[in-house]
Amino acid sequence: MSLMSILKSSDPKCKEVKEIIKSVAPQKKDFKTYSGIPPFTNYEVMSEHKLTSSYDSGLVGTAFDYLSKIICAYYTNTELSAKEFEQPKIISFLEETKNKSILVLYKKIQNHIDFLLANKSNDLELNEEFIGGIILLAKLENLWRSGFLPVATKKDILKPTENVVYEDISSLVKNFDNVFIKNGLIKPDSLITYNPRYSANIRVALGGIDADICIDETLYDYKSTKNHGFMIKDSMQITSYYLFYLMDRIMSSTVQMQRHRIERIALYKARFGQIEYFDVKHIPEKDLKYAISELNRMFKLGMPAQKIKDF
Repeated sequence: MSLMSILKSSDPKCKEVKEIIKSVAPQKKDFKTYSGIPPFTNYEVMSEHKLTSSYDSGLVGTAFDYLSKIICAYYTNTELSAKEFEQPKIISFLEETKNKSILVLYKKIQNHIDFLLANKSNDLELNEEFIGGIILLAKLENLWRSGFLPVATKKDILKPTENVVYEDISSLVKNFDNVFIKNGLIKPDSLITYNPRYSANIRVALGGIDADICIDETLYDYKSTKNHGFMIKDSMQITSYYLFYLMDRIMSSTVQMQRHRIERIALYKARFGQIEYFDVKHIPEKDLKYAISELNRMFKLGMPAQKIKDF
């Protein structure tokens, strides 16, 4: 399983984990927005959802994740390379199955990413060819994650992508640039962890955990949904990322994410250009420590009770 699988499961043990997380997850009334607009209300739509399949929606979500990080790296002093987007199992599969032409394209776009980030000018231009390469990376990752890569044909992988997908990605990228770069949320000296990773103890116990991005003191989760309303599952997801971050801190983990002192958790609604955030200082300390103790028990992480108490 993985954290996401646990949050979606109806298994009794998973339900117990969800109740623990839910006990400290912020509710609708607890969130605020940077824009000052009441959170989870009928926002103005900046990028209309015109996609007709869940496959395309997944493709857009993954491609947007890649591109948003490239934008962050382009306008900051942080380090990011195409290695961050590389999946060794995908490369191994392409090499073993002699999909040379796809492998060449895969490495070509990686080289393009590295060249772009090594040769910065005033403004970042993402043309259709570059976005097409990012879509290929996203397509391969989604096929791999879903388990369909071994049965996908070369024709399936290289099939031209609908224009609506290109348009959707371009629109979401424009929103991101306006919200994070032009509004100054991201500065040249911002501290960014692009793919927040957790300790081996946490990863093994959960079967996998993937947060989106950590920028300065805020841990973000991207949402490209057309739904603007409050969903407790989204609040629980970003809260769980924060809880396991704290557990790594208690265990003195040295993973890169621990460079940050997280003060806020936030949902970035990409289609509306809105950030819904919660200040974690508002979680009662007693409730927070109880939730951590219970998760420690459930996942048998072996954290000493005194360490949790003293934290």
